[in-house]
Amino acid sequence: NEFTAHWHSGPGTNREYQLDVATDPHFRNFLDGYQYRDVGNTLSYRVTGLKPATTYYYRVRAIAGTRNSRVSSGRSTRTLGISSELSSVQADESKVLANGNQTALITVQVVSEKNTPASGVEVSLVPDVEWVNIKSIQPITDDEGKAYFEVSSEVERNVLFEGFVLGRSVGSTVVEFLNSEGKLIMG
Repeated sequence: NEFTAHWHSGPGTNREYQLDVATDPHFRNFLDGYQYRDVGNTLSYRVTGLKPATTYYYRVRAIAGTRNSRVSSGRSTRTLGISSELSSVQADESKVLANGNQTALITVQVVSEKNTPASGVEVSLVPDVEWVNIKSIQPITDDEGKAYFEVSSEVERNVLFEGFVLGRSVGSTVVEFLNSEGKLIMG
């Protein structure tokens, strides 16, 4: 999630700007790297890597040589929320041998309220049992809004895997772990 901060230039030329971004309107809780952040001679700046459905506050100050302006009044913006209805959780294989070696790849597709991929979002994959193995391949969503997990088990059973973003479910899928004796024939 991201937003673009915009501001107007003040009188004079050759101004550079510093940007502050915080999670509170009193600017006591700054985002890492966003207190007095030098953004150059521009009138907008893209702030990335933010949490979904969260309000952020920003303000700027102009710098001309050794002189700094007063800080601007703060503005607020809210990042897009996550849509549980549009997001999904899918396994590439619905049946896997319960031998601890064969795996299924689970993809969690996270979609925003505006039906766009939600990138940079941390995803958790939670099984309905404790004894299953989960390897986080890519737990932070990519530019397509996808996170990847690999799952395996040594116990025969159907396992429900549920994807979560900020404690909120974004979908689930079931993988059936089968007796490891013999062969698994797909068909």
